[in-house]
This record gives sequence, structure tokens and C-alpha cells, in this order.
Amino acid sequence: QHFLGSGRQHAPNRFNFFDIELLKEVIRQEGAHNFVISPASAKAVLAMLWEGAAGKTAIEIQKALRLEGSSTSHQLIFNSFLKSLKVKHPGTAVEIANQIFVSPEITVNHLYQEALTNIYLSGTQNVEFTNPQLAASTINGWVLKNTHGLIRTLVAPQAMNPQTKALVANALYFRGRWAVPFDKRATTVRCFYPIPSVCKNANFMETVGQHSFANLRDLNAKALEISYQGSKFSMLFLLPNNDIDELLRDLSYQPLNTIIPKLESTTVVVSIPRFAIEFDVDLTASLTNLGIKDLFTPAANLSGMVQKGENVFINKVFQKVVLEIDEEGTVGAAASGAVAVPLQGPTLPRFQASRPFLFFVRDIETGNYLFAGFVEQPELATEPLNSNPPQPNFSTVLKPVSINPVESKIDETTHSNGSPNRRPGDGSDTIRYPV
Repeated sequence: QHFLGSGRQHAPNRFNFFDIELLKEVIRQEGAHNFVISPASAKAVLAMLWEGAAGKTAIEIQKALRLEGSSTSHQLIFNSFLKSLKVKHPGTAVEIANQIFVSPEITVNHLYQEALTNIYLSGTQNVEFTNPQLAASTINGWVLKNTHGLIRTLVAPQAMNPQTKALVANALYFRGRWAVPFDKRATTVRCFYPIPSVCKNANFMETVGQHSFANLRDLNAKALEISYQGSKFSMLFLLPNNDIDELLRDLSYQPLNTIIPKLESTTVVVSIPRFAIEFDVDLTASLTNLGIKDLFTPAANLSGMVQKGENVFINKVFQKVVLEIDEEGTVGAAASGAVAVPLQGPTLPRFQASRPFLFFVRDIETGNYLFAGFVEQPELATEPLNSNPPQPNFSTVLKPVSINPVESKIDETTHSNGSPNRRPGDGSDTIRYPV
């Protein structure tokens, strides 16, 4: 059992390396056209599991999260991290909730319960997993409340295993307005190219304004950061000049935190498609590939979580994320004045996201990434441009389930887009998109 005490935080930037590593693993395994994950939610759950872990199980989690030093320093990092995800501002709100649902058949260690309350801002609740209908209703009710109704169902009764002993849940809700909203009257239909030869009509939000921007020659990409009101959070876009796979490979050698200092405030012509993503993913295989292996086997040491003599282990870590983004950010806001966007203008730098790109919702103060995703298919232009798009929100729920382990097969012969693997530098990994 770990205890919170005085200690120095170790390498907070290294704590964020996990974010891009998880993103790359999900892209490699899922091969989805669009997807979004929450590294922050994943870390919140892993933090609670680490608190109850010992031996090899705890060490593997520590290594994956790049934690160094004493247990007390780890707890301080986790506590500070979780507190940073509770924000209320007229233009931005972030809420995080953690809960462990446990079977009456097991007894939670009282020291672990105390740590959950004081460090992880969490609690426990008894659930009769032997009654799948009741268990699913209880868990989904908690999810519904803590995502403000955005995610209504996380678990279905038929998917509940009566042998489950504990379920660790995290809900993260984000709502924010752009510091300067896009004008809906400037939204226009343009070509989005999921692959160079295919044009899909999409609704592009467009403006000319002052934003943080950089041409990243080392990554052969462009970066754009758009702030939310309150200046604590922003959305970072990474647009490859050619191949998204090439960009992901290169990010292994140039972490995200090295990109931020290169951004400079510049007047930029911006054209970004509206997009909405709902994504379910089992993170078990991704976490295993990142070195967290013992946790998912019967050998898992979670002795700090339950009373002596009782054993539990984690079957899978499942995450559900809903993301919608439009001209206003994540809530309705008035916009005044039409904007003429000179996309062919020769004098201003241009960020035209007309091909697959990466995006991140970033805490500017801490460097943590709340959400990370990939867009290969934005919202198609099937509705009138002046119609009201859905009210956007970000929300995610993450849960590991303590039942029997499952096997995950990984196909290493294809990229996330389903195409065969290409060897970097052999000339076959260069893709030319229309400008």
C-alpha cells in the first residue's frame, strides 16, 4: 500500500509521453477511419490500479507512465493531475469522476479506500454483478450523470459477466467555446481527400485569424493550435504534408512537447472540416504492447486493493468516447460578421486540413492531453450549410473489468488504413495529396 506524503514530482513531461504512445498503438491496431481516445482517462484508471498494485504489476504501470522516484512522488503527480481536470470557467468546463464498483463478495482494503478518497477523488459502490440487468443499470446511470447525458450506455446487461468482482470506471467531460468562434456563414463545401485520388465533399469551417502556427520541417507537417476561452485548454492540429503513417513514425523521435515551443503567433488562413466521432475501443492489447502485461493475467498482484486472501485481476480496459466539434467549439455562441477566406492568397500562411490529420485537446498549463484522435472521414456535406449542427461536447468513459483474461490477436501486416506495411525510406511511403 502506498501513502501520500511529501515528495518531489519527477519528470512531469515524461508522464505525458504515454499519451502519444497510446495514440499510435490504437491507430496501429484499430485501423478505424475516425477515432478518438482519452489518454487522460486511461491514466486516471491506471493510477487507481497502480495504487492497489504491488510487485511486477506496479512496476510495469510505473514504467509505462514514465514514473520515477518514490511512491509519494507518484501520488503527488496523480493528485495534481486529477485536480487539474476539474475546471469551471464561463467558456470552459472540465469535470472528472472516478468510481470503483465492487461485488459484495469482496472487501476493499480500508487503506486503499482512504487513498481513493484523498488522492484519486474517487469512491466505491457495491454492485450485484450476479444481476446483470441491475448492475448495468447502476453503472450506466453513473455514466449518464457524469457525462451530462452524452454517453447513455457503457455496458449492456447481456455483456455483463456474473463473475465480475470489480469494475473501475472513469468519466471525463469537456465543454469549451473557442476563444474566437468560427462564423457559420463562412462555412463552405470543399473536397476532403481520405486518399489522394478520392474527393469527399465536407463542410469546412474557415477563418483568417491570429493563431499559434508552425511549419514543422523535421516532421514534414504543419501544426496549428486554437485556444478555448480561458486560455487553459487548446486544440492542437497536426497536418502531414504527405503520409499520416510517416508523421506517426516520426513522432516517435520528436515528442509532442517538443513541438509546442516551435509554435508562433501568426495570422493564418484556417480551413478545418467539421467532424463528429463516437468510438468504442478495448485498450487491453494496446496497453499490453506498452509493457503493462502482468495486470491482465491471473498472476496480477492487486493485493493492496482487497483484503488479504482475496484475489482479483483485470480482464480488459474499455473506453468509449463521444466527440463533436463545430464552429462554436463545444457550445453555442454568437458570431458576428461574415468572413471572406482567401484560400488561394499568396501572402498568408495557410492551414487547410483537406487530408487526414491528428488532433489533441491539450491542457496548456500541465501539458496533459485530454483527448487525442485521428480524422480520415469528416462530416460529409449532406445538410444545408446554415442548419444548426449538433451541440458539441467531449466525453469519455473508461473501465477495466475484473473477470477472466481474453486473448488479443494483433495483425502486424497492415497499417491502420488497411494498406500493407511499407518500409520507411523505400520510396513507397510517399503519398501526394492535392493542394
